[in-house]
Amino acid sequence: RISGPQPIRMQQAHETDVVVIGSGLGGLCAGALLAKYGYKVTVCESHYLPGGCAHSFDIKSKDGGIYKFDAGPSLWAGMSQPSTNPLRQVMDAVGAEVEWANYDGWGVFFPDGYFKFNVGPANSKD
Repeated sequence: RISGPQPIRMQQAHETDVVVIGSGLGGLCAGALLAKYGYKVTVCESHYLPGGCAHSFDIKSKDGGIYKFDAGPSLWAGMSQPSTNPLRQVMDAVGAEVEWANYDGWGVFFPDGYFKFNVGPANSKD
């Protein structure tokens, strides 16, 4: 059994103009843009959590703190300011207002040591 958010099941019939299969980045963006232009949209997802790589997850630390991890799309181009990030561009197009947290990189512990990877447009230039 999966713990966590449970899927929302439609209890009654409803009319829709467009059915989007999959709530990953492409499905959510397509659904949001179609809804913005007045279409009645139904998004279908087989996973218990929508978003594909466009979601986050929490991990509890040994001391009881909660750490939130981004699962993908903001890592390379950032989301806190207008950018080339396609998710940010769609969020701007549909008028979504989101509070963003900024970070300059992420780190990974390997058996041989620690590796820090710097992210953001400034770190992607030659």
